[in-house]
Amino acid sequence: MELTANFLSRLVPITRFNRGQASKIFDRLRSEPKLVVKKKSAISSDSFS
Repeated sequence: MELTANFLSRLVPITRFNRGQASKIFDRLRSEPKLVVKKKSAISSDSFS
């Protein structure tokens, strides 16, 4: 359970970079060894036709 909580705390939505929070994200990298940037991607129905 601790491993899952640790992983979830390291997730950073890519939209935070667009909201002017990039410097805060990079500051976090000074105290945390790794962060995971997540991008929400949707599969379009056209890709299966």
